[in-house]
Amino acid sequence: MSKRPFDIQRRHLWLIAALALIWIFQSFATIEPFDFWWNAASGRWMAEHGRFLADDVLVYSPVRRPYSNPQWGAQLLFYGLFSVAPGLLLLARVAIVTATYGLLYAICYRRTRSWGWAAVATLVAYISGFTNYGMRPQLFAFLPFVVFLWLLERKSDHPRALWWLTPIMIVWVNVHGSYFLGWGLLGLYSLGTLLTRLGDAAGQTWLRRQWARRELLPLTVAALAAFVNPYGLGIVRYFFIATGDATARSLNIEWQPPTLYNGTGILFFANVGLFFALLLAARRAVGWIEGLLLAVFGLLALLSLRNCLWWNWVTAPGVALSGAALVARGRAWLPTGSPADVLTAAGAGTAAPPPARPLGDIPILNWGITAFLIGVGLAVAPIWKTPAAALAPTTPTAVAHWLAGRPPHGPLFNYMEWGGYLEWTLFPSRQLFIDGRFEAREPQVWDDYLAISRGAPDWQARLDKYGVQTLVLNRSFDSALIPLVSASPHWSQVYPAQPADDPAVVFFAHP
Repeated sequence: MSKRPFDIQRRHLWLIAALALIWIFQSFATIEPFDFWWNAASGRWMAEHGRFLADDVLVYSPVRRPYSNPQWGAQLLFYGLFSVAPGLLLLARVAIVTATYGLLYAICYRRTRSWGWAAVATLVAYISGFTNYGMRPQLFAFLPFVVFLWLLERKSDHPRALWWLTPIMIVWVNVHGSYFLGWGLLGLYSLGTLLTRLGDAAGQTWLRRQWARRELLPLTVAALAAFVNPYGLGIVRYFFIATGDATARSLNIEWQPPTLYNGTGILFFANVGLFFALLLAARRAVGWIEGLLLAVFGLLALLSLRNCLWWNWVTAPGVALSGAALVARGRAWLPTGSPADVLTAAGAGTAAPPPARPLGDIPILNWGITAFLIGVGLAVAPIWKTPAAALAPTTPTAVAHWLAGRPPHGPLFNYMEWGGYLEWTLFPSRQLFIDGRFEAREPQVWDDYLAISRGAPDWQARLDKYGVQTLVLNRSFDSALIPLVSASPHWSQVYPAQPADDPAVVFFAHP
C-alpha cells in the first residue's frame, strides 16, 4: 500500500509522543526566584539607558575587577519577554527546551534510523537533565550547543553548512558564558577527525588535500567569532573567574561534583550507568570522536553538577545507537514474525527503512493520538498563566512590595537568594548588598555575608563596615542572626507586624 501525503504512521508517534511529553512537563514550570530577576533587572537597565553594563549597578558591595557581563543578550531577552507577558517568557522556555530535544532527536535518528530508540535516548537525556531547565541565561545556550552537535555530526556530508557555526557562535557568546563549550566541540571533532583519517591512506590524502579548506577554515572562523562581543578578550577573563572562583565552588552547589546525595548527581550517575550498560550489552565499538566526547564531557560532569547537562546531550546518540544495535542483534536470534519484528515495525530496532505502512497500522488512530497530545500541549501551555501563577511560590513578593511602599532606610543587607527579586522590585531607589552572582563579588564580601548571616561575634561590626541600616533576613537561613538582632538595642523589627508564616523578617536600625 503506497504512503499517502500527511499519513501519520505508528513509527512517527515515537517522535510526536517524545516531544509532546517534553512540552507538557516543561509547561508546568514557573519562574524561579534565584537567577532570573537580577538578569531581568540588568536587561531593564540596559534597555532604559541604551548601553551595555560596564559596571555592576544593582549591588553596592565591592565588585570583582575587571567586570564583564557576557550574558547581556539573554538579559535583554528576559526583560523584553517578561515585560510583554510572564506567560510569554514561560512559553519561550518551553519552546526552546522542546526544540533543543527535537534537534537532539534528529541527531539520534540520523545515527540509527530508529524512530523508537531516538525517542528513548531523547527522553533519557531530558529526564537526566530535569534539574537544569531553570529560567537563567544558560537557557539560551541550549540550542547553540545542540546545533553545533548537529552541524559537526554532518560535516562530512555537508561541509558548507559548517559556515553556520560562525553566526551561531556570535549569538552564543552574547547570551551565556558557556560559549567555551563551542570551542571544545570544535576542537574535539577536529582532533577526532584527524585521528580517524590517519588510519588509512585515503584518509591521509584527504587530510593533506581537503581538510584545511573543507573543515578547518570554517571551524577556525567560528572559534574566532567568539570575540565578537562588547567585552572582547574580557570574556576569557570572565571564564577563568567564573570557573575557578573558590568562593563559588564552596558556596554554590552547582559548581560542586555530583554525588548520590543530590538529585542532579543521582540522575547523572543513572545516565552513566545506562549508557555503559547498553554499550557493553551491544558490544558496540566507540570511534575517536565519540571517545573524545565521552572523556572530556565526562570529566567536566564529574567536576561540576552544572556540566552534567552537556554530558546527557553528547551521549544521547550513543544511547540510541547501542539500543538499536542491541535489538538488531536480538532479532538475529529470533524467527521471522517474532515480537522483535513487531518492535522493528514500530521503528525501534534497525537502521533498515520500515515498510510504507507497517502491518496493523491504523492511520486514523495515529491521527487521534497526535491530536490528543497536541490538544493537551495547547491546554497546559504557560501562555495562559496569570502573572501571579507564573512566579514560583518561593518568590518573596510580599516583603518586596512592602519595602517598595516605604522610603529607603539606609543601605540594605539581604538574604542572598532573594537578592534578584528585590533588585527587580526596589532598584533604582535601593541597591542591595548581595545577589546570586558568586563570581561578581570580591571574596571578602562573601566572607562578611556568611559571617553576618551565621551570627558571628562581630556581626554588628561587619554591618557597620558597609553602613547597613536595613536587614531583610530569612527565618531559616538567618536563624542564628535573628535572635541576636532582636535582642540588640540598635535594631527594631518592622516586618511582619505580627507573628506570621512569612519567611521574611525586616529590621530597621535606630537613628
